[in-house]
Amino acid sequence: MAKAATSLGSKLPIIMKGMMESSKPKLATFVKYAKVELVPPKMSEMPEVMAGFGRLMRSAKSGAWKQYTMKVNFDFHI
Repeated sequence: MAKAATSLGSKLPIIMKGMMESSKPKLATFVKYAKVELVPPKMSEMPEVMAGFGRLMRSAKSGAWKQYTMKVNFDFHI
């Protein structure tokens, strides 16, 4: 058990460095799109936002949300 812990302890920094280097491009892509997609709406877009919210509320009240289809993607990589 001690040998396994020692072995893991010596390999852990190498594994972590590899994980950090492989995640940098993905993080950069996320930040690039987040700056564009996650900004609050402008005042000129508020009528469209309010209309969308109204449609959402009508859908919730009428139960129409039960009829929506969704695509589920289980294709992920670790």
